[in-house]
Amino acid sequence: MERCVRRVVGAGQRSWRAAALCAVGVACLLVPGVVRAQAGGFEAEARAGVALSTPLVEGAVLVPVEGGVRAFRVTPVAAPVVVIAGRTGLGPDLALEVSAGWTFGRVEGRQGGETWRLGDLGVGHAVASLRRRVLERLHVRGGLGLIRYGGDGALLEGSGTRPLVEVKAGTELELGGARVSLSGVGQAHSFGSAALRAGGGSGVRGLDGTVYRFALQAGIVLGGGLP
Repeated sequence: MERCVRRVVGAGQRSWRAAALCAVGVACLLVPGVVRAQAGGFEAEARAGVALSTPLVEGAVLVPVEGGVRAFRVTPVAAPVVVIAGRTGLGPDLALEVSAGWTFGRVEGRQGGETWRLGDLGVGHAVASLRRRVLERLHVRGGLGLIRYGGDGALLEGSGTRPLVEVKAGTELELGGARVSLSGVGQAHSFGSAALRAGGGSGVRGLDGTVYRFALQAGIVLGGGLP
């Protein structure tokens, strides 16, 4: 009979470290803008792309008959993501942006050379961030928000809504009279569930840890007039 030993990826301490780093970055963006703040202008943007994630759970299955341990992972597969955003100017090179997005995907279990589907997965997130232009066509962004996982299976039960740290770098191009954006996004958040914290009957309790998500996105920008 196999005994399953599970843990959530990462250590809980990483969450506050990531939040602290983001706070420092946001402050670095905000201070220069406050000095010369002048509100004005509004832009809307629709983005779509592909999201990747580190495992939600990793652990091992003890196999007494074989006298060994089999490592396993539970990981969201690469999936499409859509985002809508609106922003307003705070200064010549600084803007406040609010965005919301949804990822349509599924989650898989992987053990050795075997892969099996665990169910559908939907990930919703909302972020408030500061967007700063650093070169003529390059901008960076840092913000804080919330993320929530929804889908099939006991893994996600009680996972709740979690704080999220997001960073981004991107550019905008003029193509055929339209403003097109290209960007890379990174997110970090804690992950855990009631089932994992209770051990799911395995006799071993899980721990909340940190998950990292990455996305490549392209979008269309509407409006204008930002300082």
